[in-house]
This record gives sequence, structure tokens and C-alpha cells, in this order.
Amino acid sequence: MRRGAPESPPLGDDEYRLIRNTLYAQTGLTFRDDQRAYVERRLLTRVRALGLTGFRAYHLRLLTDTARENEFQEAVEALTNHETYFFREITQLRALIDDVLPRLPKAGMRQGPVRILSAGCSTGEEPFSLAILFLEARRSAGRTLVPLCEIVATDLSRRVIERARRGVYGDSAFRSLPIALKDRYFRPVEGGTTVTAELRAQVRFAHANILDRARMEALGSFDVVLCRNVLIYFDRDAKIRAVSDFFDILRPGGFLMLGHAESLLSVSTEFRVAQLASGLAYQKPLPTGEAGGGSRL
Repeated sequence: MRRGAPESPPLGDDEYRLIRNTLYAQTGLTFRDDQRAYVERRLLTRVRALGLTGFRAYHLRLLTDTARENEFQEAVEALTNHETYFFREITQLRALIDDVLPRLPKAGMRQGPVRILSAGCSTGEEPFSLAILFLEARRSAGRTLVPLCEIVATDLSRRVIERARRGVYGDSAFRSLPIALKDRYFRPVEGGTTVTAELRAQVRFAHANILDRARMEALGSFDVVLCRNVLIYFDRDAKIRAVSDFFDILRPGGFLMLGHAESLLSVSTEFRVAQLASGLAYQKPLPTGEAGGGSRL
């Protein structure tokens, strides 16, 4: 806050409605009525940093951020939590390797590597964890039995994507990763621990809003979309938009995997439910006459 500047007025009802509606229209992030204090506390730092008179002036700043490159990114950073770690919810990641891969259409697998989208990847721990599992599976099962994999990882925040590309992590990120795997796929560097070249080559990072249909389509088609603990921040309409886009970029027979607390109930009827050893996944039906697994939602 600038020295001598008056305290900013509180976030009133009108300002809160304007700000959250503007953020929702561009990002899909939803904030309830009872979250006003949280939004006020997080965005007050931006109001002060910009030397603005209050939240109405901040809303005007958002409206003039036509490129969605500057203040929208700062708002997203202030309002979202990027804390994660390697091998988080590992049973679901193992299910992707052990249970989902064998169910993918064989013809599609022969045409090239299995393509996996990690949507809402934060600072990169999820896609790198998945890459480790693929590399380990190819080591143990034989390279001809486990398909090649191409992982594309995206996030709404440019800042966390840049951190993911750097691939340097603190000790807390490794709290669930076996020490043998840390020694194999990471190296100590100044300021932390970084991924090896072998691991880095498995993942491509891209800045993308999952509600931006054109941007998502530009990433290509996928065999698996992994979008865990992201849709919980969306209302029903935004969930429908996101899931519809996921359906379109999935290849026939491909799978959508959500967080354990998320489902497609009242969101989509296009997918089939697939029972996995450690939960559920959602499969895009194959064309009529081809074998598929799962039941309709």
C-alpha cells in the first residue's frame, strides 16, 4: 500500500457481484455469496499494489485488461490454491496405467503414442508423477508391452506453468514419492531439486483455459483426459461447457478421469461409466459395432 494512502473501502455487495461475474465469464471460477470475505482478503493485496481507491476501481481495471494477460492472471493467482505434491492420490494414477491403458482401442494405440491431457496441472507434479509411472512400467514390463506416452499439461495460470517448465521443487513436493524414484528422476540444484532430462522429455506444458474451446481443440485429440479437483471450482453451467469440450477432444474409446469427489451426475450423459479397481472413470463410446466397456450414465 502506498504511504499515506487511505484504507480501501470494504468489498460491497455490488462490487462483489461485478467482480465475481467478470471472473466467472472469463475463467469459469465460481465464488459463493459466503466467500465474499475470502475474495476481499485475497484481492485487497492487488487493490493496494495497484494504488487503487477501492474494489470498484479494481473491477474497472479487470474490464480494461482486454488481453487477459496481466491483471486477470494476478487475480487468478490470488484466488486459487496451487499446493500439490508428487504421487498425490497415487491409486488413481496407477489405475490409469494398470486399468485404463489396457481398455484403450488397440487400433488407436498402434497409430502413435498414447496422448494424455493433464488439465489443471498446477506446478507440474501430477504430469511428472504420471510420466514416472509410465517410465517405471516400461522398465519393469518391457518396452514393447507398455505404449509410448505423450503428456500435455495445462493450467489457467501462466505463473504456475512457468514454474512447471522450470521443474524445480522444494522438499514438501516429495513427501509421498519413494526415495528410490526421487534418486532416479531428480537431481539436486541450487534452490531445490529438479527433474532429469529423461523425465522432462515426457511432458509438454501449455497455458490454456479449459473453457476456451478453440485453445483446447488446438492441443489436438487425446486418449485420456485427467482433470482432477478442478471442476469443484465451477458451477453447473461451466462444468457442462468444460466436459463437453473434453468429450470433443477425446478419441473414441478414450477416458475422462476426475477427482474422487467429482462426478458427471447432472453434467453429461454422453459418457459411459467405467468401473476401475480404484474408482470410476468415464469413457467416450466407440462407434456402433465396436467393442466398448462401461454403462451409460
